[in-house]
Parts: sequence; C-alpha cells; structure tokens
Amino acid sequence: AKEDDAQIIIFPEFGLFGRSRLGSTPVGSRDLILPFAQSIPKVNTRILECYDEHVGDDGDITLNVVVRLARIASAYKIVVVANVAEVVRESFGVENDIVRIYNTEVAISEDGILLGKYYKMNPFFKKTFDKPPPSQRPVIFKTYFGVDFGMFVCKDIFHAEPQKQLLAAGIRHFPYSVAMPNNWLSRWIFKL
Repeated sequence: AKEDDAQIIIFPEFGLFGRSRLGSTPVGSRDLILPFAQSIPKVNTRILECYDEHVGDDGDITLNVVVRLARIASAYKIVVVANVAEVVRESFGVENDIVRIYNTEVAISEDGILLGKYYKMNPFFKKTFDKPPPSQRPVIFKTYFGVDFGMFVCKDIFHAEPQKQLLAAGIRHFPYSVAMPNNWLSRWIFKL
C-alpha cells in the first residue's frame, strides 16, 4: 500500500482473528474469542514502549497484535486502522472479577502512537462482545496528512449513534471496517 502512496490502511472487521483450532470463527463465543483478546493502552500512548516481547517455551516470540500493527505503521510510515478484541478486567476481589470483551477499532499513527480506540456500540455477536459503557463518546482521530476521521464499526452504520454526533462535529471521513458480505448486506438494506 505504501508503494502506491497510501497514507492509511484499514483492516476489515474480524480480519485479524483468523479461525480457531476447531475451524470456526472465534467471534462465535466468549471462550473462543478470549485467546485473541488483549489489553490495549490508552489513546496517545506510544505503543512500542508499552510492551515487552514474550518468549514462549518453544522459543517463539509472541507479540500483542496491537504492537505488531504499531511496528507495521512505524516501518511503513502509514496510519493503520484495525479491528481487534480488547479484554478489560475489573477486579473487585478474587471471586468478583468482571471480564469484559469489546469489539474494538484502533487507529495507530505512522509513529506507532495510539490515535483512537473505539468500542463497537452495536455488537452483532451479543453473547461474545459486551456493549461499551454509556460514557463512551464519539471517537475522532487526526492524521499527519490533515484528515480528521470518526470511528464506528460495521453494524453501527444502521444506528443513529455515533454517526449523528460525528457528523454534527463536522467529521466527513470514516475508516469503515465491515465483516458483512456484500450480497448479504445488499439484500438486507433493500428489505428495510
């Protein structure tokens, strides 16, 4: 993409999850998605300074997928937008821990800085992903090439929010990640 002077690359929703060992997509259940879910730092964090490489028993180096994306962004000087699963653990004592899993869109600058993090407001897989807290505000990120982007994911497009607030803020550019096949989407829209 960079060879063609692209300034931003956008991965599809669920595009980095792959298939589970059983052959099914991991978004079908919390148990299957949990190994793919990870903690993501706060916005404006230089990602490459946050994580250490983990060397497994087999000698393989394991990196958080957000670190891998930050390395790509930094190496090619391109903004990367990708869909990942974030796990948020809230500890209230040993037996009262709450684990939330969010369908999360991240934007990473060409320097490996987390520009934006958005939790999908209307998850399609409601038994797999949690709805974001009501305090989530529309997410806008600015790029080095002077464009402001607003974030939402797939099915969110069929709902008033966050698009209504993003448009009211003057945002007209959206790195839209979608997992729906075009033929399914077309048939569904025409039935509305």
